[in-house]
Amino acid sequence: MRSKFYFLLLSLVILLGAFFVFPGLISPVSALSHGLTVTPLTWNIIGLDSNSPLTGPRYFPVGAKVCNTSGGLLTTVNVDFQWQSANTFINLRTGSLNPIVISSLAAGACYDAYFEVDVTQNAAAFDTSRRYVITATSGAESASTPQPRELFVERLISQNRNATTDVLFGPSVANLTSVCWRFNESACWWDVCHSPCRQYGDSGL
Repeated sequence: MRSKFYFLLLSLVILLGAFFVFPGLISPVSALSHGLTVTPLTWNIIGLDSNSPLTGPRYFPVGAKVCNTSGGLLTTVNVDFQWQSANTFINLRTGSLNPIVISSLAAGACYDAYFEVDVTQNAAAFDTSRRYVITATSGAESASTPQPRELFVERLISQNRNATTDVLFGPSVANLTSVCWRFNESACWWDVCHSPCRQYGDSGL
């Protein structure tokens, strides 16, 4: 009987020690601490035309899906895009909305937040990168995209007779974002931005 008492006492001491040393291992998962998720929607490869970096696309959508997993209504959800390293060739486009404010987000609902990145049209930008994070906050709730995460400037391969002329997105209507590509191949011009643009909503890119 005494040995059983000492065994229970020792188990209690171990549990209490684990609580103070590693609180995250045994603390309960609460809606307050895990009420938001932020999941990347777009790839991390951006770029410039391999033959003519001074022309062609320079703006690229970078987005994340913000979901309310708190079980209740969240109001004033701020979605911020933040750089975590320096690179003069990769920046947010002047005028790109940051932060994006979601007035309300119902329990279980998601919102696709897109920012627009501007790559300086300079050959020196090739093979450079810049780290970033997208964070959503509502009161005590906060979540971010996985870290580290970066944007990499790739060569958008084209022959002399081919060219990628633009990458466009928006506007967002009913949480659907239009994403369009314009490019030419050989003697023919292709416009993937024909009406209507392809739209990406909750299913993502």
